[in-house]
Amino acid sequence: MSQPASQRMGTRPKIATQHPGHIVLEAEGRAKRHTKAQMIADRQRELEASQATEQTIQKGHQHIATLQEQMATDQAAARVDALKPKCPRARPIAKAAKPSANL
Repeated sequence: MSQPASQRMGTRPKIATQHPGHIVLEAEGRAKRHTKAQMIADRQRELEASQATEQTIQKGHQHIATLQEQMATDQAAARVDALKPKCPRARPIAKAAKPSANL
């Protein structure tokens, strides 16, 4: 039972020309484009920031390495100055004298 063509629902004229993605783009706002000079400046800033963090990391590694070297020399010096441990020897236990009842 098909309906005659005059009674079928059709697309509204306003919706027929709209793009479904425009709603999302309008809500988010379009991203502004950068010029070539702006892109070069952005990349330069990123490069400088990454180099600064790399230098900070390298300084931290060097500081840790110097601390480890200092600890190693301190431990070696402590080992040289340490007394030699004595070998444990068995010692006889003296039996306690019984109290005398002659008092």
